[in-house]
Amino acid sequence: MKVIRKPVHSPSALYLAPISNMDMDSRLNTCIEQALARISSQQPMQIFFRADDVAIPDPEILMLMRLFQKYGVPLALAVIPAWLTSVRWKVFQTIDRQSPELWQWHTHGWRHVNHESSGKKQEFGPSRPHEALMADLENGLNRLNQILSDRLSRIFTPPWNRCDDRTLIHLKNLGYQAVSRNWKAHPAAPHGLLDIPVHVDLHTRREPNPQDGWEALFRELEAGLASGRCGVMIHHDRMNDAAFVFLDRLLCRLGTFKEIHAVHMLQQTP
Repeated sequence: MKVIRKPVHSPSALYLAPISNMDMDSRLNTCIEQALARISSQQPMQIFFRADDVAIPDPEILMLMRLFQKYGVPLALAVIPAWLTSVRWKVFQTIDRQSPELWQWHTHGWRHVNHESSGKKQEFGPSRPHEALMADLENGLNRLNQILSDRLSRIFTPPWNRCDDRTLIHLKNLGYQAVSRNWKAHPAAPHGLLDIPVHVDLHTRREPNPQDGWEALFRELEAGLASGRCGVMIHHDRMNDAAFVFLDRLLCRLGTFKEIHAVHMLQQTP
């Protein structure tokens, strides 16, 4: 089978004009403290991280995994089945075996190809013939089951964070436990398929002005944390040095607040 090489993307504008580490820590502390003030003291505050477009063990994704190892924070890795090979998986296993409790490998579509001729991009959208859509879902699950075996979690992250109702129903029928999309995604997941939304987009941001980008990012983070369970989306192929520095500082600051629990996507804490 032909393996598709992922495209290379430029970093979002805010990481081209990074703020200082001192200012970063101060703003992160303020953001987290304001979120804590908005939530009941009896309610646990959880956060999880999801890295998309995983399949090729390039330096950026390996660096990202080592960063999460450094802080002992769980990371859900959304794997594009058609891009993953047994040889590539062996490279990932060098880190996976060091700290298997940290990683939650799961399915990210099939080929990450847009099939919509107009409107927003979707791999599993309304333009797909029913048989083709179902076949791609089954092929993705079968391929990752074959390569990852018991390391595969039954979670599905659709490319571009969107899919149609047929997809959601078939995911449930295939035995998936959860789907992860944006927090405002529609249609709703059917009963029996857990919806695990992400609130914060670290790297596919579109603000043309760096200052606007930073303001919007901190607003998203505060609102996500204040919701009680904040999902953070990562795209390693858009990360430059400044993006890695920010993520490092974020993981560091989160670890200083005992009220915040870093969890797996399917994990619940009391």
